[in-house]
Amino acid sequence: MIVIDGDISQLSAAQASILGCRLLLLSQGQVWADNARASGTRKKQNMGTSPFRTKRYDVNSTATYLWFSLWVGRKKKKRRCAIIHCDQSSPLLTVSSPNTMSTAKDKQDKFQQRQNSSSYAASSTSFYTEEEKKDSYETLNDVLLMKCKDAKVRTVIRDLMQICADITEALRSALVTVEGSTNDFGDSQLSVDVIADKILWDAVKKSEVIREGSSEEDPIVRNVDEGGEGEFTVCWDPLDGSSIVDNNWAVGTMVGVWPKKTGLIGATGRDQVTSIVALYGPRTTVLVALDDGTYEFTYGCNSDSTNASLEEDWICTRHDIKINPDSKVFSPANLRAAQDLEGYRSLVDYYMENRYTLRYTGGLVPDVYQQFTKKQGVFCNPTSDRSPAKLRLAFEAAPFGLLVEKAGGKTSDAVTGGSILDVQITAVDQRTALCLGSRNEVDRFNGMSNLLFRRLVFNRFTNCGCTFCYLEMLGLSK
Repeated sequence: MIVIDGDISQLSAAQASILGCRLLLLSQGQVWADNARASGTRKKQNMGTSPFRTKRYDVNSTATYLWFSLWVGRKKKKRRCAIIHCDQSSPLLTVSSPNTMSTAKDKQDKFQQRQNSSSYAASSTSFYTEEEKKDSYETLNDVLLMKCKDAKVRTVIRDLMQICADITEALRSALVTVEGSTNDFGDSQLSVDVIADKILWDAVKKSEVIREGSSEEDPIVRNVDEGGEGEFTVCWDPLDGSSIVDNNWAVGTMVGVWPKKTGLIGATGRDQVTSIVALYGPRTTVLVALDDGTYEFTYGCNSDSTNASLEEDWICTRHDIKINPDSKVFSPANLRAAQDLEGYRSLVDYYMENRYTLRYTGGLVPDVYQQFTKKQGVFCNPTSDRSPAKLRLAFEAAPFGLLVEKAGGKTSDAVTGGSILDVQITAVDQRTALCLGSRNEVDRFNGMSNLLFRRLVFNRFTNCGCTFCYLEMLGLSK
């Protein structure tokens, strides 16, 4: 136990945290102290609820020791304490406590090392934002003019951002109820799903640059270009997270945009000219893939006027986001597959044994979006025969894949280990396994699941007439 000689209010937050555990006993109530080197007068100090109040202890030496008789409940305990001198010129001198070989300076060094680590913020399991408030923020239009050369792409991005703003406003007043209908995948449609999907269809039909649209709720590519001047095919999941939206958890919208020259069928995710992912939580934030990287925009934080223009409604809150190659955060989806797949089970065991932080809600948008705010993370969603793929390539995997790779991350199709952006889209409702996030963690997923990939490919194509040729093409036939 350590007592401070000096003005405790001068301690920095870091030093206070170091000493917090040592001063814990002082905060429990009244402390009786005998100063053997002073006059011998017993002093009664009432520390209140917090030991970090301005309090001066006058002692003869920085090596003075005190005996504290502490009442905790009805039990009286004695503690011998070292007094450490504290002043502004030398905030914390190293004086060994008689009860331990560890010094206060050692504790300060360890604490600062954790604080300065790129992997940790306040503790080994908490990751807090490092964003600092700016005096001013660039608007959506400012950033698009600098970071998006194609005028038509700028237009489609503005159209999509307005859609996200409209969905934000609708979600604030809509109740979550069952509509009594299902989509083409057999999922029950909720009121908010229908509202979001309607907003998207109405908007793309009015857009001057969109020629085709397709919704996850109705996976058919439909022509919406009445004027014949449309340029882009847009595919969207109107409101991802139907199973958690009734909990009032964060949900989102995902949109991929393909050019006329490729269309959707036969194209790959790499052919996208842009993609956006909106996250509806306490705030609405949107990730946008621009020419040189991934940017984040926040809705409604720059203007108090309800009649503000689109550019004033959206401000750029993160520029050219980068996902670190290493991570200590993991989001393991489809954990049922770990019962069937030894590689996935071993990977999850590795995360737990190495004390990774679990951050998983069951919603694809918040679970992957955190990689851009925390600048690290890995999302895994392998499949097995008993736990088949649920994610849609065109509506979910490809849009997020483009954002992750533009931010320096990596993706995997979880079958061959290749990029999800290189998988050809052969059907609107095509489903896929997926892994994406920090590069080294995706490599770990690919490496630990190598045998899994081989077995999945073999099982999937065993009954196909061209099995041998397909395996030869993938290099997995040996």
